Amino acid sequence: MVVGAAAEGLVTRHTGAMRRRKRPDGAEARSRAGRSRRRGRALRFDQRLLRRGLELAATDRVLELGYDDLETPLLLVSGTVADEVPAPRQVVSLRPTVDLVEELQRQGASGRSTPAAFEVRLADTIPATDVGSYEVVLLLAPHYLGNERVRTDIASAHRALRPDGVLFFQTHRRQGGETFVRYVTERFGHVELLAIRGGHRLYRASRGPEAPASASDEGERETVVLQETVRGLTISLETQAGVFSRRRFDTASRLLAETMQIGPADEVADLGCGAGLLGIVAARLAPQGAVVLLDNRVQTVALAKRNLRRNGVANATVQLSDGLQAVGRRTFDVIVSNPPLHEGGVYRTTPAERFVAAAAVHLRPRGQLFVVGPRTLPLPRLAAPHFDECEVVTADRVNVVWRCRRPPATRAQESIPMLE
Repeated sequence: MVVGAAAEGLVTRHTGAMRRRKRPDGAEARSRAGRSRRRGRALRFDQRLLRRGLELAATDRVLELGYDDLETPLLLVSGTVADEVPAPRQVVSLRPTVDLVEELQRQGASGRSTPAAFEVRLADTIPATDVGSYEVVLLLAPHYLGNERVRTDIASAHRALRPDGVLFFQTHRRQGGETFVRYVTERFGHVELLAIRGGHRLYRASRGPEAPASASDEGERETVVLQETVRGLTISLETQAGVFSRRRFDTASRLLAETMQIGPADEVADLGCGAGLLGIVAARLAPQGAVVLLDNRVQTVALAKRNLRRNGVANATVQLSDGLQAVGRRTFDVIVSNPPLHEGGVYRTTPAERFVAAAAVHLRPRGQLFVVGPRTLPLPRLAAPHFDECEVVTADRVNVVWRCRRPPATRAQESIPMLE
């Protein structure tokens, strides 16, 4: 595998001999071990806390907002959260990404016993028809998406509950717990601490019959409009709470936008488009071509569509997609990506690995893949099974832009990988 040497200070060629590193002292080793353990944790409910504090009735309709948690909804519908907690009459689970919905549906379908009705929805808020229709909401505060996203979810929980309905929510002492409790108190009134385990806390709050529920949460989502110049182009982006880099243009995406090589008639895919910066720049660089922006989150897909209109882009479309699945067998001259390496607050290189593998299948002869990521991302190693050449195009103190050229045609016949 050939690796270019365009960025000073980067290891640009893999060989069998590796430089021996100094062994860290005890404190540093423990710190690294702690970081490694944290990287492997996804956001999920603490089952011991639920066994101690969760209260359900067989007649309850439950809205479960657990983000990355794939276990708790199945325990709820099977009535196995705790011996004294029965299965409710219905559980509705909302998940914000295609891959989480598909996996939860798959696991639910494979379950042998599901006494409660179980529905999984690709959504990040409830529709107007669901306002005031749940007896219980179970919320896992998504601290890694920011305080405003948590505040929005608390408002959604309040709208979803019937009068005198109950919210159970889990926080962590070191991950905004006290702030989130204050948000719930502002919305619900009295908040009761039910159980503590380590840094995790489980709380209970009752909606109360007095304040009427709102039919929409749009007022809860503060919209920010960013405007900057990239490659001499004025780009305006609308962002919201829960969207990556919502207060400023992401430096990694800007680095890629400034250096990606796109011809005037190229067909381009922006894989993991977010609010749409890369796709908009690509569409401007390819006025006779076509661009498709792809993302697996319903919120960012809606934002990207609005941003195409905001910037007057007519030669691009946005699709909700798990990786490149939505484009079928379509191929492209260029694929660009700033892969999501911190999904669920956990650092993982798996999304980058899957994106690279899928891109190899969807590139045309002489096609190019441009990827941006931190210097710690081992992209050349991840790309080696799929591309014969991967070079560094540019880099700054934190991020690197790599270019991988299309593999031989025989490899493009491989089946398209599924993203997890």
